[in-house]
Amino acid sequence: MCRSVFHCFKYVCWTFFCKDIDIRIVFSSFKIKNFFSFKDPIPDALKSLVVHQFTCAGCNSRYIGETSRHFATRVKEYLSSDKNSHDYRHLNGSPSCKLKCSVDCFKIVDLAKTRLVLNSKKRSTSAA
Repeated sequence: MCRSVFHCFKYVCWTFFCKDIDIRIVFSSFKIKNFFSFKDPIPDALKSLVVHQFTCAGCNSRYIGETSRHFATRVKEYLSSDKNSHDYRHLNGSPSCKLKCSVDCFKIVDLAKTRLVLNSKKRSTSAA
């Protein structure tokens, strides 16, 4: 009940002398640090260890992928140079889809802390 000698003294005085007074708290202090974060949020383009989804703007087909590198780097590869990826083959196989698709067709679905967790999250996202 009492945290310190001063707190106990205050409690005893309060209960003995002021028991008939109706007092309500009208102000309580707070710490400003509770409202702010010390770190700036990481932009989506710079996030790594992500599960991402590509939704084609032309035909609405979807692809779930994962990367341990920066998200923006991987998206650029999908759109221009990664000839082995499903996204690249889909876009180059369909000219109408290639014209309609851009970086906006990619979104981050989930984040992971390790490569092992990333692989399991991709499998669970793909199955859903």
